[in-house]
Amino acid sequence: MKYYLIIFLSPFILLSQNIIVNPYLQNTSSSSIVIMWEIDQVEDGYIQWGISEGLQNTTYANSESSESGNYIFTVTLNELTPNTKYYYRAVNE
Repeated sequence: MKYYLIIFLSPFILLSQNIIVNPYLQNTSSSSIVIMWEIDQVEDGYIQWGISEGLQNTTYANSESSESGNYIFTVTLNELTPNTKYYYRAVNE
């Protein structure tokens, strides 16, 4: 049985940093997904997400320095429901 997880990207919110790599999705399963992005400054990062554009949930990112001196952010969203449309927004501040 195949499962499909539908994710839609809401606008990416940045205050004063530059986006090096836009948010992208990887390691999908029937109930989880990893979202990663890269910016040029160390700041707090998180994903706001939910089943509506109201983005009812917040999951904070882990970050690490890249070889180029930028910062890579990683968030894993768990306990997702298959065949459900999710919205998300990556935020750094």
